[in-house]
Amino acid sequence: MRSPGKHIAWILLLFATAWVPPSGWALSAPDVRVVMDVSADMVRADPQNLRESAVGMLLQMLPDDARAGVWSFARDVEVVVGHGMTDRLWKQVADIHLAQLTAGGSRSNLVEALGRASWDVDNRSDSERHIVLLARGQVDISDAAGVNAAEEERLLKQLVPRLREAGFKIHTLALTDSANVALLKELSMSTQGTHARVRSADQLQRLVLNVLDSLTMSALIPTTADGGFRVDSGVRELTVLRLRDAEDVGLALLDPRGRLLNRTTPRSEIRWHKDAGYDLLSLADPAPGLWRFQGGSSHGDVRVVALGDISAQLVGVPGILFPGGPRTFEVYLLSNGRPLADREFLDLLHVRATLEGPRDSQPLVVAAGADGTFTLQLLEVTDSGDHVLRVSVRGPTFEREVLRSIAVRNPVTLDVRPTADGAVVWAEVNSAGVDFRSLRVTAKVRQPPGLARVVPAETMPGGLWKIMVEGTRGIVDVSLDISGNFLNKKNFRLKTEPMSFTFPVLEPIHFNLDLSGSQIQSKPVIRAVEPPASPAGGLDSPPAPDLTAETGLEPAGESGLVLPWWFALAAASINVLLVAALWWLLKPSRAASALPDAVADLVGLLPAQPEPA
Repeated sequence: MRSPGKHIAWILLLFATAWVPPSGWALSAPDVRVVMDVSADMVRADPQNLRESAVGMLLQMLPDDARAGVWSFARDVEVVVGHGMTDRLWKQVADIHLAQLTAGGSRSNLVEALGRASWDVDNRSDSERHIVLLARGQVDISDAAGVNAAEEERLLKQLVPRLREAGFKIHTLALTDSANVALLKELSMSTQGTHARVRSADQLQRLVLNVLDSLTMSALIPTTADGGFRVDSGVRELTVLRLRDAEDVGLALLDPRGRLLNRTTPRSEIRWHKDAGYDLLSLADPAPGLWRFQGGSSHGDVRVVALGDISAQLVGVPGILFPGGPRTFEVYLLSNGRPLADREFLDLLHVRATLEGPRDSQPLVVAAGADGTFTLQLLEVTDSGDHVLRVSVRGPTFEREVLRSIAVRNPVTLDVRPTADGAVVWAEVNSAGVDFRSLRVTAKVRQPPGLARVVPAETMPGGLWKIMVEGTRGIVDVSLDISGNFLNKKNFRLKTEPMSFTFPVLEPIHFNLDLSGSQIQSKPVIRAVEPPASPAGGLDSPPAPDLTAETGLEPAGESGLVLPWWFALAAASINVLLVAALWWLLKPSRAASALPDAVADLVGLLPAQPEPA
């Protein structure tokens, strides 16, 4: 006679081995690879070598348990700082090696540099892997244009899909006026990374700081308008970064006891790092209470990072977001690196989230889960431009913030600018998986009731097309015909609806369009308000635009993970029962036929299926 206990044990084992813990629960320190263009063009664009200072700032701000490496490239690819654990010694070595960087010539071996930095693309990693690329985006390994085109095609059709599948995110910063923005933007959109165009060398550090928010997800202590921040007893280490301008005297702090901490403070108490444009201060076991910046501070130029028993991690937030909605993200609250599960403690917390855009702030609906997870639901976003997702977690004795920079880009944008004898229309296409080199753009211009005339579009650097419209008076309709290929060789075709404006054009006019060619109507932005304290429901996040059906490629949109409370509870129960099941199975009296018998019993428990008529 079969033992029912053994059968139950085998059944539990079958269920338990089929369950895979959510990836968001295994959050670990990031793995960051910095790839820097050191060609002659880059030196001309950044004669003060602020790239070295900005990269140094990024590396110094990485947590000590992260991993990182730095590669430079021009004609050849060189290892600047070996890939390793970013402890204090590694950061000191990195600072020395970055200061020794020199120009490498006129060529740009971009594809080889990305390949060297992602040498382990086929290896599985528990860490989230990032590539930070500071480059002009030119693939230039030969005088033969065909060779360079083939190399760029290898990058987009072979290397990038492998990186995306392995979970790499590529964050691109386009430098120099000759930057191939279309290529760099494609690298970021295809891997859910961030992208920004550096208009001036002075802007570089602030943009690198935005990238840093996407890499580390550090728990920040918010600062007040008068230059203060409150440290709680759970903070084990404090790191303060402050960007400064030419007139700034440098960073100085007053602790809760009124003691001044500056560069003269003994190094046994604090770590100090000063470079072009920023100061960095770190100290262990900071005194709880109110800290102040001497001379005040400005919000956008300061990061106060708290390493302690409470931290938060954002999951599923893309670097580039397309308009539409709703979308869902998650924030995980951790206690000493593990998910918070104390229900009574979670009930004391207040979590709010806002998306701060160029015009205004939009609140997100926050729903509390049972396992330290909070679902953030963004109802809709219509305004293009650079945004910041700010998540605040406030408890009875502490407050933390997590920031994430998001660029909202419309699939098609048109800017109409007045000229002396008419107008110029600038067209831009943003869509993951499109082979931008294949795109052809023509415009139809019509002044009712006359017939439309075809106007060719001139291809310009940076992924833009230029259409000149001759001056006239009255209403003018402009529609675009955009054709080309996706990277998988399927056809891309987009015909826009007519966009109307009146001549003479007195000020710039902006049009946003979706991938159907229809205009995206801007809606009034809801001002940020305190969300209700009670939990609210959330929705799964559909990627936008959805290119999977069209192209067979994964879209560069957002992904989300929503876990019902009962699922987490069931998974935990199964783990407990699994231990008991294994103990039972390993008993000497276990029959060899237990598994087949258990499966038969399990099938017998299923409801009977009706016989076909």
